[in-house]
Amino acid sequence: MQNFAEQCMDLARSILGNNLQVINEDGSISPAEGEKVRIDEPGHVALAIGEYFRATGETELEGHDLTDLAARSITHQAFITENNDNGLACAALGLLSFGAAKERNDVWERLLDPTRKQLDQRLLARSDYENHFQAFNIAKSVCRFSLGLSKKDETGKLIDSFVERIEKHSSGGFCD
Repeated sequence: MQNFAEQCMDLARSILGNNLQVINEDGSISPAEGEKVRIDEPGHVALAIGEYFRATGETELEGHDLTDLAARSITHQAFITENNDNGLACAALGLLSFGAAKERNDVWERLLDPTRKQLDQRLLARSDYENHFQAFNIAKSVCRFSLGLSKKDETGKLIDSFVERIEKHSSGGFCD
């Protein structure tokens, strides 16, 4: 019998492997039958691939180049014009899963200059959230600073604001 961690990794391989074929050439995601397209899904895909890479170090799964798929989904997410901090934050965290320094990040190396520029601008833009969406600003800030897109780390200030608002609106220290 396999131990629990091995079972979890087998399940992750299976789930991810069964879903890689829905990533289109342009990085968009084909929805399952009966579902609608979500604008944040390419970012969620990038995060799932990044976390899988972080856990395994594997850059290929069932004949799919995970680095390429992550780069495509991040690119697609970066150019979605609708406000989608959720997807963008997930894409940023997925990108960081491949390495916190852009000089040693294979996905960053695969991104074209227009995508890098777009990410730099989109990760800088923030909305002032009063709820759990503030976590998206924190993720974007971490990514910008880690990749050297910003010389000033604003993450602490964003976390302080997040905690302050939780304490202001919750008697138990919880957020929605």
